[in-house]
Amino acid sequence: MKILISLLFLILSLQLIAVESVQDHKFKVFANPYEIQKSLVGSTIAIATIGTALFFTEEEIRRVIRDNRTPFLTDVSAGAKLFGEGKYLFPSYLIVGGLGFAIGSNELMDTGIYALGGALLSSGVTSTLKIATQRRRPDHTEGHDFWNRSSFSVDTSFASGHTTLAFSLATVLSHQYAEGKPLLSVAFYSGATLSGLSRMYDDKHWATDVFIGSIIGYSVTKWMMVRYESWRDKKNTLSYLELSPYLTNEGLIGLSLEF
Repeated sequence: MKILISLLFLILSLQLIAVESVQDHKFKVFANPYEIQKSLVGSTIAIATIGTALFFTEEEIRRVIRDNRTPFLTDVSAGAKLFGEGKYLFPSYLIVGGLGFAIGSNELMDTGIYALGGALLSSGVTSTLKIATQRRRPDHTEGHDFWNRSSFSVDTSFASGHTTLAFSLATVLSHQYAEGKPLLSVAFYSGATLSGLSRMYDDKHWATDVFIGSIIGYSVTKWMMVRYESWRDKKNTLSYLELSPYLTNEGLIGLSLEF
């Protein structure tokens, strides 16, 4: 079973990290192996290695967390969880996008679009994994294997939805407001990381759930922003046709075609 899980992480990592092959607004998934860049291979190996290592150690990680709970950490966890709370984030994205449209701020409107689109797409990927893997939450079982349920459920563990949303948001904020400001970018991703750790602290997710959730939130949102910007740029540069009547010097009516 553990070998099977390791292979699962490898396959999943290949799919997720494929977004790094976005170049010149062209998206390729599972490109010819001989054409895959070294950075893509390195990222894939890193994700597969970390994911596998976490899988083999996450029961011990859970034990350490449970043995070191404090009132202060509990309060911190409760606050960090909000960074990935969908019931607050989705309405906020609509408000931000609508406000940007109302005041004529393209930057604010783009932020709302990026955030909402990234959250919807990445959540869709995570929800699909939840249904497919049927992994029980840590507080509902003593084992951390996949497909360990006796009956079908949608309240499953792999991957973390809160972490997915948190990293999706951090990716958007970093893209929009942290260009050339590495410390601000670190702050955004630190908030997302704390949100993921809070799910482990609350015993709602295993370490691998949080890790893969972060990859999904980041990768899918990055891909969505690239595709949206590509579509927007093409839309703004498309040629247009305009047909309009005009009166000639001889008093005749003609048609003018502009493109």
